[in-house]
Amino acid sequence: MLNIKLKEDVFAHSVQFNQENNIGVRGHADGNAEEQLTGIIGQNMICDALGLPLMKASGFDGGVDVCLNNKSIDIKTMGRKVYPRNFYVNNLMASQLKYNVDAYLFCSYNKIDNVLTVCGWVDKDSFINRASFYKEGDKRTRSDGTSFTTKADLYEIENKDLFSIDSVEDLMNMGRATPHLH
Repeated sequence: MLNIKLKEDVFAHSVQFNQENNIGVRGHADGNAEEQLTGIIGQNMICDALGLPLMKASGFDGGVDVCLNNKSIDIKTMGRKVYPRNFYVNNLMASQLKYNVDAYLFCSYNKIDNVLTVCGWVDKDSFINRASFYKEGDKRTRSDGTSFTTKADLYEIENKDLFSIDSVEDLMNMGRATPHLH
């Protein structure tokens, strides 16, 4: 897994973008402002690491956050107060599977240390085959014993089931080089 420290200018841009735009408008189980900010920070940190422009208001992106190596990628970021481990899960709302993307890049944002961990990536077909599905209203229990009830149908995939990203070079080559699992 790759850790990237949040830069002040990327944080400032992300906060301003979040204040001026509401990107959580799926209509069901939309993220609140804090959850949206986590996603914006994740996307902007990935863009910054790749030398791509930070987010700009341009309407709905169809689920495509970046294009890299001729692949459309949806960046999914979860906020945590700890660093992720191989058995931690990443989730994706089932309703987002309809978007025409080639791959998902999963990240975890440590809100205490302001560090983004790039957990790994997976192509859409492999995601569908590896992820576990949970119905809206299912009770999920985390590894630390805490639990929550799902707000919508969702899929979960463990970090160990993602293709590794261990460097910025791995990130830049995502989808091009032969991937390996964690």
